[in-house]
Amino acid sequence: MISKQAAFCQTASTGLGLLLFLFMTSAKAQSDKRPEPEQHDIIITVGAASSFVGLQQISNSTSSGYYNPNGTMNAFSYPAGVVNVDWSWKERLSIGGCFSWQEIGYRFNNYNYTPSGSSIQSNPVLINWVDTYDRYNLAVRLLYQFVQTKDFQMYFGVRGGYTWWSRRSTNPDPFYNFDPYNEYSHIFITPVSIQSVMGMRYFFNETIGINAEVGIGAPYALLLGVTGKFK
Repeated sequence: MISKQAAFCQTASTGLGLLLFLFMTSAKAQSDKRPEPEQHDIIITVGAASSFVGLQQISNSTSSGYYNPNGTMNAFSYPAGVVNVDWSWKERLSIGGCFSWQEIGYRFNNYNYTPSGSSIQSNPVLINWVDTYDRYNLAVRLLYQFVQTKDFQMYFGVRGGYTWWSRRSTNPDPFYNFDPYNEYSHIFITPVSIQSVMGMRYFFNETIGINAEVGIGAPYALLLGVTGKFK
């Protein structure tokens, strides 16, 4: 079982190592180029991100509140999908809007299940179902580009947003109770999220590039994405 501390250290070190490698290789190639301010550019990034919520959900799958010796319960977690839109309104400053969505949940196979309203003497039925929990985050952020050339940028900043959850299930019982919902919808004390980020962008041409970010705070820890730059 992966502890939260070990997962944090492993993901953070991987992200920081990736950023350091990309910075050293790209900055060397760009060192002879004059920095070129790029005001009023719109930079759109679409990517996938790792999340500590997903790691926690998998590591705590045996403590979800369900128990059935005759069935199996498998936890699943997908990377968060992220869309960031940043507008360079000053030489090295940009403001932006962000959206992320992540899906986590449980698959129940061959479970003995007694529908709501049935008597204790009733024989349970054998069914399969899936509980899914969707986490959404909408935010704004401010970035400062401390390294900026024609093709390469490094930046840090702060991101403030709002997180909300939804849930769904394929269980046929209309009175079915989502036991783990409170656990995952209240992982954070407040739905307001604050995140500090550090990242880099490398552009292959005037329009297309790649993006990597390390984040401390919700909603993700490491982001990898494809970036487009538009005038």
